[in-house]
Amino acid sequence: MSVVPALPCWSDGTVAIEPFGLTEIDFVLRSRSDPEILRYLDREPLRNREEALTFAQRVVEDNLAGKAAMWLIREQASGLPAGSAGLWRFDRDNHLAELGYTLVPEFWGRGYLSRALVPMLDHAFQGLGLHRIEANINPENQRSRGVLERLGFRLEARFRENYRFRDRYLDSHIYALLASDPRPACPSPGGSP
Repeated sequence: MSVVPALPCWSDGTVAIEPFGLTEIDFVLRSRSDPEILRYLDREPLRNREEALTFAQRVVEDNLAGKAAMWLIREQASGLPAGSAGLWRFDRDNHLAELGYTLVPEFWGRGYLSRALVPMLDHAFQGLGLHRIEANINPENQRSRGVLERLGFRLEARFRENYRFRDRYLDSHIYALLASDPRPACPSPGGSP
């Protein structure tokens, strides 16, 4: 895994994914400052466009260096950014990475995240040669749990108060998907929903 493969673009007619770039700074600011989105993300909000640009630049640099594989998710009909998702915390020796994602509230409940994650997971296992993908979620985030379970992830661990944020200890649930686990098939790019 020493060569960094290009991140593929993909669309199924409903959602499209493209490598994370610097074109949607207002979206980055919103998705990293909206209290409804950050409710379970347990991260400090971005405060302005400058911080959003710095965040986006770091993601793009990490993509190019092979430290991350992050995509922007768009609603196909409107062309609007709906979210972002991808892999980080790569462990090259053990062929694993952590999955992370956000979706803006007006696109919740439409299945967009699940649709976008299927080709990303295919790329992770087939293109990047990963063996295992983990997701660390706040146990109170029922929507996130549902997305992971629909994609074939299994709950493997429950950690009590293993993360400190804003002077509070929080629990974590760790989900995992192996390359050999059953998961939804990836529709052909450009296909109909």
